[in-house]
Amino acid sequence: MKKLMIGSAIALCAAVVCPALESANVVGYLDYNLSYGFNFFAPVFEKVDPSEDLMLSDITLSDAGDGQSLIQIVTTTGALGPAYYWFSALAAGTTEDCWFDQDNWEPVDFSLTDGQGFYVYAATATAKAKVNGQVRNNVFNVPLSYGFNCVGNSTPVDLDIQAMKLENAGDGQSLIQVVNTTGALGAAYYWFSALAAGTTEDCWFDQDLWEPVSGVTYLAGQGFYLYCATANGTLVLPSAL
Repeated sequence: MKKLMIGSAIALCAAVVCPALESANVVGYLDYNLSYGFNFFAPVFEKVDPSEDLMLSDITLSDAGDGQSLIQIVTTTGALGPAYYWFSALAAGTTEDCWFDQDNWEPVDFSLTDGQGFYVYAATATAKAKVNGQVRNNVFNVPLSYGFNCVGNSTPVDLDIQAMKLENAGDGQSLIQVVNTTGALGAAYYWFSALAAGTTEDCWFDQDLWEPVSGVTYLAGQGFYLYCATANGTLVLPSAL
């Protein structure tokens, strides 16, 4: 795992599923290159003051086109939720660029759920997203609802699938599944306890090969669906530092 230094460059994400990660600071900002079309990702920062929530306004776009690029939340059922559009200050009639609720025709802001993943639709091939905040420096837990959860690798480093753990999730019932930029579902991997899998520790399992998954990496900021078979499951992500 890479130790982050202030201003250091980090690994580039494959543009097919998630935007390219250009740079990150321990405290400051993180930049993504967005692919044209839908990008599925999770913000990798938290507020500098951890008592505050990361807000929609902490994510900004550039070179994205007024009213064409948008953020769309995905519900726990996998359905698409409300969409919020990106406008320059000039187009929105505000003092700064902002996310806009086109139904009410006014700027909008709200807190983001910890570890939440969502779609960003980029209307240009040169659009960038910037997230303001700080890198998490401890293990953190993402509570899961029963059914589909839209979550992500909310760290600025690539993670092996086995570094992401589930708790209270049920053998062979809960699964992780990537969504590509077209919205199609990718490969699914199932969660098993060590006892059920016949391994030394709990692990993600490839049921086609009937063995623990190896060589599967979730990129920094990459979003995915996680189906939880219980009402009190937890995704445990390691510290990035």
